Amino acid sequence: MNGVFRFEKEWVPVLHFEKIIPKHDFRQDACCTERKYVLVCATELGYVGLPCDRAVRIVNAGVDCFAACEAPLIPGCSQEMIYRNERYPILDIDRLLPHCP
Repeated sequence: MNGVFRFEKEWVPVLHFEKIIPKHDFRQDACCTERKYVLVCATELGYVGLPCDRAVRIVNAGVDCFAACEAPLIPGCSQEMIYRNERYPILDIDRLLPHCP
């Protein structure tokens, strides 16, 4: 955990998954040195915050656009979303939490 913030009258921990996710360049322009945003995610244990540098695109996902990961790179990634013929890994935060330091 790398800090907390208030969100909807709750204290939310900020988690940095870089320590448990293998080093992999998911984007060609990944600099990841400046975090401008915190993505708030609901988990079974409550909210957690994930730092991010930008939101590339927010889309409405249909049921038919999910597929099993061909080669999972991350412990909490078993599915991918297919959008405009590109595959995007989906992080299962609840599966990643037990691996957090």
